[in-house]
Amino acid sequence: GDKILVGCWDRHLYCVNKNTGATEWKWTNGSSQKLYSPGNVVPAVSHGKVFIVAPDRYMTAINLADGKQLWRTNLHKVRESLCLSKDGERVYAKTMQDIFICVSTTAKDYHLLWETDAKYGYEHSPVPPVEADNGLVILSNRAGQVFAIEGKTGIVKWSFDAGNSAANKIVEGPDGRVWITLIEGRILSIDTMELL
Repeated sequence: GDKILVGCWDRHLYCVNKNTGATEWKWTNGSSQKLYSPGNVVPAVSHGKVFIVAPDRYMTAINLADGKQLWRTNLHKVRESLCLSKDGERVYAKTMQDIFICVSTTAKDYHLLWETDAKYGYEHSPVPPVEADNGLVILSNRAGQVFAIEGKTGIVKWSFDAGNSAANKIVEGPDGRVWITLIEGRILSIDTMELL
């Protein structure tokens, strides 16, 4: 809508009016530790809620209209890597050790739809996953592996070694192929259906 969400290393997530530049609200997790700030988050917005995962290892839902915290949990140790499903009904997030989770965006409180052991190891790379048009969620880990997980079920469909470093970005192109850039300088184009 008319809002811009900006995470900052001053311990706040800001909601700014895109027409006036005025701050509509700001949210903080209450920690005095700047390294726990939502400085590198990519918020997911659906059903009037803002969902974030930050280095404090919590998933948080915030009311988009007024910035009030709706719920917050560290049941799963998430950190910075989150995305919204194509239909806006789910958010997906990487935990810091193997487990990939799916949470409802429509539930009033935290509601885990599924979790799966993707076996990606210890993880802290912040690149958000992407749900492709075919319903597969594409994610990567800090070692350069790429994984595809079925968005509605959590079933791991495939994985492969794309390189030796974390990804910078994962995007879906207009033809349905997924593009990944790795820190080591590699660019990959993946036909996600071809690997099924």
